Amino acid sequence: MRIIRGQMTPRQQWSMSVRVGDFLPEDIIVKAVNHRLEVRAEKVAVDGNSEAEFSHKCQLPNEVDATSISTQLYRDGTLVLRADWKPGTL
Repeated sequence: MRIIRGQMTPRQQWSMSVRVGDFLPEDIIVKAVNHRLEVRAEKVAVDGNSEAEFSHKCQLPNEVDATSISTQLYRDGTLVLRADWKPGTL
């Protein structure tokens, strides 16, 4: 799993793509606290042990509205995160 990119999009949004492989949507947690973004995923076996884990943390740009973060998970295992810019910052 790796970060593919973090960028501004033409629609005035921030975006970042993360390869999360075979994790299912219910395995993935995305949270933003104090402008720090954390993407975590964990597959848990039937016996309760962890089979696989993934974690990535990064600082969001100050201009990003962290409350507007949305996610989309694609079949190829790419998780795309998008957020609006704060009004008046661009």
